[in-house]
Amino acid sequence: MSDGLKSHIRTWWPILLGYLSALLVRWVAAKLGMQIDNEVAFALVGAVMSGLVYSFGRWLESRKGANGIAELARSLGRFVLSLGLVLERPTYQRQDRV
Repeated sequence: MSDGLKSHIRTWWPILLGYLSALLVRWVAAKLGMQIDNEVAFALVGAVMSGLVYSFGRWLESRKGANGIAELARSLGRFVLSLGLVLERPTYQRQDRV
């Protein structure tokens, strides 16, 4: 898998999870009798949730240790960040343009 594809997966998958999380927040708010209908409010919730999902995935992915819990956390982090498809972080190298 190319590093370019890896970087796109690692960018867009957490954003999608953040959007789904925002929908979940809106659903829970509706169950509690609160409304998040304003497009701007929903966009802000989506952006915040996307950031939180990404941060949570990075935190899980960086767990140290060889025990089962640390390995499970790293696997979950890989899923959150990249659908579990990418085993290593992409590397970015500058390409000289002619």
